[in-house]
Amino acid sequence: NNYGDDDQETTAENFHAAAAYRHLFNERFYGMAGEEFTHDDVADITYRFITSPGVGYYFIKKPATSLRGEFGPSWVYQRNSGSEPGTKNYIALRLAERGEHDFGNGAKVWQQVEYLPKVDDFGDYLLNAEVGIEASMTKTMALRFVARDQYNSNPPDGRKSNDISLIAAVVYKFGN
Repeated sequence: NNYGDDDQETTAENFHAAAAYRHLFNERFYGMAGEEFTHDDVADITYRFITSPGVGYYFIKKPATSLRGEFGPSWVYQRNSGSEPGTKNYIALRLAERGEHDFGNGAKVWQQVEYLPKVDDFGDYLLNAEVGIEASMTKTMALRFVARDQYNSNPPDGRKSNDISLIAAVVYKFGN
């Protein structure tokens, strides 16, 4: 649990995991598949799975700088608890982009945006945005700061649309 005020009110109790695979067809065009899992007690989300196949393109692909866009369908399956128990199960369109720059001295910055509207109701969507910075402390350790906004245009009753997180973390890098 995380607490954000003197009343010891729980302001964050969540877990998020994601995996993605990209296969280059040529230097810039690729196919991709992604899976995301979210649990968020404060937002009344028991679990949410998002499965996303698609295609992508590197608009900029240099050793230190990249900018890519992705497009494809997504399957969203969500179980709500609390005020509106039940499930949501729908197909969404997925539009995403990510840009990053590596300064070459162990420091990098990035930003990304992902838009997931329901295919039959573009007014019902998820919008995820993130900016981050990372600096190496040693060859295997880094310090990372991230600002993330997860926006739900149709949240459960009594919940806010925005879920904003500020994260500071120590990162351990395995391998090379």
